[in-house]
Order: sequence, then C-alpha cells, then structure tokens
Amino acid sequence: MYWFRQLPGETMKLIVFTSVRAEPDFGEFSKEKFSATKAKAESGPLTVKGLEAADSGLYLCAVSEHNVTNTQPAYFGPGTKLTVL
Repeated sequence: MYWFRQLPGETMKLIVFTSVRAEPDFGEFSKEKFSATKAKAESGPLTVKGLEAADSGLYLCAVSEHNVTNTQPAYFGPGTKLTVL
C-alpha cells in the first residue's frame, strides 16, 4: 500500500510504502510525524502525529498487487481532505 499527500499548490508526494512482509519505507518523510502499519493485505492505516496547519491537504492511498513476476497497476482511493485549523 502506498500513502501519498498533496499539499495545496504542490504535486503529490509519496509518504510511505507499506507491505505485510516488510517494515514501512518512509523515504524522506519522518517516522516521528507519520506512522503506518500493514497487518492485513486488505487494509492498513496511516496516522499523522502532532497536527499543524501545514499538514492540511489531500491524503490518498493506493494499492497494487505485486509478486516476483507480475506487477499490477495501482488503484487509488478517493482520498481524505485534512484541514487543520
């Protein structure tokens, strides 16, 4: 599962990639700011900690089926708009 964030006026950026078989890969994003788990193939939450106005934006997840010989297209959910006042 992939979790993305799109802040106003910016392009979409990958926050984290999660898999049932591996630790989450946060890339350039902070584990202190975000947490993600993937106990089941069908679902996995993303948590944003210490919310600030700068966290306001659109958060989206996408899933794709992968195996050694085949990678399927990613399918995006509708997203969640987060507004921090």
